[in-house]
Amino acid sequence: MFNIDQRKKYIFTIGLILLILAIFYRTYPIVESAYPTEEKIALLKTQFAGYKHQFEKSKQLKSKIQQSTNMLIEFETHLFKGETPALAAVEIQSILDQIASENNMEISSIQVLKGKKIQIGLPYGNVNVRLTFASTISKFKSMLYAIDTSSKFLKVTEITVRSSSRKKDDNRLLDVTMTVAGLMDLSSKISGKE
Repeated sequence: MFNIDQRKKYIFTIGLILLILAIFYRTYPIVESAYPTEEKIALLKTQFAGYKHQFEKSKQLKSKIQQSTNMLIEFETHLFKGETPALAAVEIQSILDQIASENNMEISSIQVLKGKKIQIGLPYGNVNVRLTFASTISKFKSMLYAIDTSSKFLKVTEITVRSSSRKKDDNRLLDVTMTVAGLMDLSSKISGKE
């Protein structure tokens, strides 16, 4: 068939080998990526572990955000609501009147004081009410306990107690003046902006 001399066979063989090497050189990155080395496998395992850790962390953060949101919703149910601080003060007065009547006490005067925002950036403010009354020690203690355990956030911020010469049922009365602060949500109130 073909009659090729020895010299042409060598040149043809060398050319074929060079062609195979050139094809291998061009396809080596594709072949190498198809069959990763041990170093690449170790690197991929490390990257995968890092991604898995980040994913677990994000799940934990989502869970914490949900818990915080639930706590905030629960917290806000104990806040005083109202279009103005004066309306919230009326609600505080109503609670204090109810506590006083449950303890057979009469409040002689109630005064609404100017409230203030808790902290810049937070939508909460204090609504302060000052009340004056006469009470026995046991009834006064019951009133303080009722204020502390109220379903709304109430706190006694100032208190002045003086002994009185008056008596009721053989118990000496105390003249009490105290300021009670309630926490109000100011987030949607125009009046809350100071």
